[in-house]
Amino acid sequence: MNKYQNNVLEDGIVIHYDEEKNAIITFSNFELFLKAFPSSRYLLKEKQVGKYNIVDIETESDSINLKKYKELATLDNILNKISISRINSTPRCYEYEIFNTKKTIIKNTISLDVLESLNDEFFQQLHYINERLSALNKPQLELEKSFLVKSIEDVLKQKNLTQSITYDDLVNCFNEICEEHELLQKAYMDSLDTNTIKFDYQKKTQEVNDKLQTILSDIQNKLLIPPLGLIITLANIYDKPPLIKSLTMLVLFFFFVLVGIYAYNQYKILDNYLSTIEHWKNFYIKFLSKNFKKVAGDFKNISKIASSIQHTIVITSVINFILYIIAFAFIF
Repeated sequence: MNKYQNNVLEDGIVIHYDEEKNAIITFSNFELFLKAFPSSRYLLKEKQVGKYNIVDIETESDSINLKKYKELATLDNILNKISISRINSTPRCYEYEIFNTKKTIIKNTISLDVLESLNDEFFQQLHYINERLSALNKPQLELEKSFLVKSIEDVLKQKNLTQSITYDDLVNCFNEICEEHELLQKAYMDSLDTNTIKFDYQKKTQEVNDKLQTILSDIQNKLLIPPLGLIITLANIYDKPPLIKSLTMLVLFFFFVLVGIYAYNQYKILDNYLSTIEHWKNFYIKFLSKNFKKVAGDFKNISKIASSIQHTIVITSVINFILYIIAFAFIF
């Protein structure tokens, strides 16, 4: 019995299936391969087989095109983040629906000549947009998504492209879309009132400070309970039978674990706060550039408070468990 089962498609494309249902695709003509599998994202998600490994067996130019074909999945990531919906389509591709003023359907297919025209600058810009969308918090992300969608819609409308939109159209209009996006961002920034931003900045920093003080007070109270409970327990079970001592220490252990889990969750919450603080700092510095040092200093102090609370959580949690171990050894 052969290790691989071959599925020969039209146009010289062969899929080798191994025993784990993974697939290795080989082809003799990249243009024909691209017509059969126009979307790398769809290909990697297709459920009829397992993991795909695409192997180019021909020329160096095909190898370069194959690399671009795989890297184009970044554009899929961007559209997936800004689209209302995504559905399966033919041939082996997705349709992304975006909507701002008018519904627009974009199919993630691309032709060979357009794929060959893509350069490093194009992919660098794609990665920048994708990473920016991933780094923004929810309110900023919604705003950025609306800018991108409107940019795409406006440029496609200017080009009289309203039906059967593909990646060919997006690539051909890519520079115009980026320019439109920058204009929308600038128009939004110009419309903002500086006094409103200053007030919002003061309000936001105060809210974060208050929240951190609440977390600090709460965590201090919670982490003081285990050692106090340990002292009271030791005073009451020191001369008790071994079985009672064991059961009491077991219950106390679970109590320590629960407090430890709570402390860990608070630690992770503070991680998110530190990330949010960084986003807000960058946002306000854009608009309050004259007060750059003050803004940066205020957020730096807030970050220090959050980090110090995290250190307090770690140190106190470790001390609590050390005390438990000492008390356990002392009792038994």
